[in-house]
Amino acid sequence: MTAEQSKLLSVLDANGVATITLNRPDRGNALDGETLALFGEALTGFARQREARVIVLRGAGRHFCSGADVGAIGGHGKGLRIPDIWMLLDEMPKPTIAVVHGLAIGAGCGLVACCDAVVATDAARFAVPEVRLGLAPSVLAPYLVRAVGARQARRYLLCGDRLSAAQALAIGLVHDVCAADDLEERVRSLAAEFKKAAPEAFAIAKEHLRQLSEPVVDAALLDNIERRFQQTAVGAEAREGIASLRDKRDPTWLK
Repeated sequence: MTAEQSKLLSVLDANGVATITLNRPDRGNALDGETLALFGEALTGFARQREARVIVLRGAGRHFCSGADVGAIGGHGKGLRIPDIWMLLDEMPKPTIAVVHGLAIGAGCGLVACCDAVVATDAARFAVPEVRLGLAPSVLAPYLVRAVGARQARRYLLCGDRLSAAQALAIGLVHDVCAADDLEERVRSLAAEFKKAAPEAFAIAKEHLRQLSEPVVDAALLDNIERRFQQTAVGAEAREGIASLRDKRDPTWLK
C-alpha cells in the first residue's frame, strides 16, 4: 500500500513536530480496524522517538473525524479498540494538539477530548450523537467529563446535538478558534510554545495532571464501561438506530 493509499499518514519534520493525519476523506475519516491499528503504531512509535517533541493530529479532506465506521460500532474484534486509542493519546508523554476543521463527531470528539490542546476553525462542529443511534456513549463519558465538566457533559452527551466552534470554546472542549486562513499559523505557534517545555518535566507534569483529574481513567474503568456499552450495542434500539443511519431515515422512536 502506498502512502497515498494509506488510511493514516504520519511524518516527523525537522523541527520535531510529528503529524498524524487520518486519511479516509471519502468516509469523513471514520475510524475502522485498519485505521486504528495504524493509529496505535504511529502513537507508540512517536512516544519512543526522542526527536518527536510535539504530536499534531489532523484529518484529511473536509472533516477532522466523523466517528466510528458504522460497520465497526460495537467493537473491533481482537485488534485495537477506539478506547485504546483514546488512552494512548491521553497517556502520551509528549504534547498533543488536535487541529479540527469540519466535523468532529462521536469517536472524533473523543480524540479531541484526549488531546492536550485543541485548535479549531470557526466553522468546525462537534457532537456525540450516540444516544440518537440507540447507543450509550459510556466509554467516551469519562474523557468528556474531564474535558468540560460533568454539567456540560450531561447536556451534550444526553442530547447528542451539535456544538459550534464558539460553543465548544465556551465549555472548554476547544482552546483556540480562528479563521481557516489563520489555522496553520496558530498551530505552528502553539507547537513552538509546547517545545519550550523540558521533555522529562513535561511528561511528569502531564502524568500528575492525569492523576489529579476526575474521573481517573484507567484500564479497569474502561473495561467495566466497555462491558456495559456492549449491552446497548447489541440491543434493539442500537440495531434500529444504526439501520436508520444506513438507510438515511429517522429511527422508529421519532415517529
